[in-house]
Amino acid sequence: MKRLTINMSEKAHLNMQGLMDELDIKTYKDLFDNMYTLMKWAISRRKKGYELGCYDGENETFYNMNMSCLQFIEKEN
Repeated sequence: MKRLTINMSEKAHLNMQGLMDELDIKTYKDLFDNMYTLMKWAISRRKKGYELGCYDGENETFYNMNMSCLQFIEKEN
């Protein structure tokens, strides 16, 4: 089994704890597993040429999600 160590500020740690509380995630492993799954999904959508974001049907507005790491994912032919 491999271990992962992450150095972060106290503020970042508190923000992460708040996120875990909001999502009722009990362990960092579960948090990482969920983030990993979401990132894999985002990459697969970008490879299909999709923009990522959310749609507000009430206002008929699409809000684009910008993550700098996804800018390098190119659409597959």
